[in-house]
Amino acid sequence: MKGVSRIIAAAAFIIWLLVMWKSSSVFEPKQIPFQGEEGKETPAVKEDTVVVPNSFLSAEALLKSPYAISRYQPLLDVNMFIKPEPLPEVFTPEKLALISVSAVPLPFMYNGFIERSDGTTIGQINWSGKTYFVKKGDKFKD
Repeated sequence: MKGVSRIIAAAAFIIWLLVMWKSSSVFEPKQIPFQGEEGKETPAVKEDTVVVPNSFLSAEALLKSPYAISRYQPLLDVNMFIKPEPLPEVFTPEKLALISVSAVPLPFMYNGFIERSDGTTIGQINWSGKTYFVKKGDKFKD
């Protein structure tokens, strides 16, 4: 009886070894060629394999990539230990909308300037029928 159980255990062990040996070749990804950036064919992992971002498989795919490292440089420059700051919102004409347009009367009228022979500039401003001549920094009508 002891001899039979030893033979069965040895046969089960050999079958287990064969299954392990064959299963490693069954679970390998299939290699198919694809057209690289420089026009040469490069083997790639079959399309049905799912690569999770920020995993070991995605890092391995980056290392085996046929593209130049400059394509991935912005990803490598990011410091992953600081909290990212949101980008400031850029206002473009497409994002803005016109609400209303109306004329706003100004209480004064700028008529121009006079440049004197010594190089000083005097501005002419009309306010409610009166003309004021002001230099830079001067005040009129309080």
